[in-house]
Amino acid sequence: MVVKEIDDINFLPRKRKPGRPPKWKQGTITKHYRIPFDLEAKLKQLVKEGKFESETEAIYHYVMFADKLEELSDKIKKLETRVEILEAENKALRQKITLLENEKEELKKENHELLKELETLAEENMRLKSGIQGEVQKVEEVDVFGLIKEYLEIKEKKRKVTTEGELLELDKRQKKVQESINAFLEEKSIDKLLFWRTLNLKGIDEVRKMLRGE
Repeated sequence: MVVKEIDDINFLPRKRKPGRPPKWKQGTITKHYRIPFDLEAKLKQLVKEGKFESETEAIYHYVMFADKLEELSDKIKKLETRVEILEAENKALRQKITLLENEKEELKKENHELLKELETLAEENMRLKSGIQGEVQKVEEVDVFGLIKEYLEIKEKKRKVTTEGELLELDKRQKKVQESINAFLEEKSIDKLLFWRTLNLKGIDEVRKMLRGE
């Protein structure tokens, strides 16, 4: 067995030998074709006009054209089927887009409502903070005025005490109360000298006005 190398193989079609009939004439003697009568008449007319050499050549080209036409028809059907599939997919995508747009609008409405609720909660929070701050301030004022009253009571008791032991005990209590009051004054950035001068000279009512900013 002889194996040919790739370089020895000629892929080009062989040349037709001299005197050999063209392809459409080869083997047409034993072949028979059934064609419509009107087409037969038209083919004979084309042969008379010199478009074809013979009726056999005309029939050959007719058959080749019919095969090509059938092939093109199949391709057209496949393309039409593909178009139908793409149109169905396109329709489904449009429906999906519509649903997504509707969901987007609903989310916008929900977001708007949530923003309103957030604003309402922020306002309520501000009111609560203001109320709490007011309550804290009232508690602080009550506490500091209680300390001031205690300070004045101790001061009054010291005038009536005669024994040294009781006097020392009252001094300790008065000092602790005074330290607590000074801590409050420092926290509120109030002048301590002015506070004690006002308390000792004008009394607790003037101190109350000073603390409240009246």
